[in-house]
Amino acid sequence: MAEGATLGHVGVKVKDINGTMRLIEDLLGFHVSRKKGDGEIPSAVWFAEGLQLVHDPDFGGPEGRLDHLAILVSDRDAMAQECTRRGFSEVRPNWYALPDGLILEFLGK
Repeated sequence: MAEGATLGHVGVKVKDINGTMRLIEDLLGFHVSRKKGDGEIPSAVWFAEGLQLVHDPDFGGPEGRLDHLAILVSDRDAMAQECTRRGFSEVRPNWYALPDGLILEFLGK
């Protein structure tokens, strides 16, 4: 067993990397730390908070995508209201599917 091992990041396939990147920045306040690729559509984006988006416009899922991301927030009710306002589907209480299919679970801090 590796002593002191920690998670570096979680990579998630998305069809619309720019749209999902803006959504993650706006909804969660995450900060882009690095982008890979030239041009307007990066092949990958890393957030300082431990999330990586991998651009795969042909991705049809669900194989290859993780089940969900659990995000710690100070106000789960406010986040639920914001997700509802944006028209995201509620999968179960405090679990919301983003337009690209990624599911976020909101946990209280």
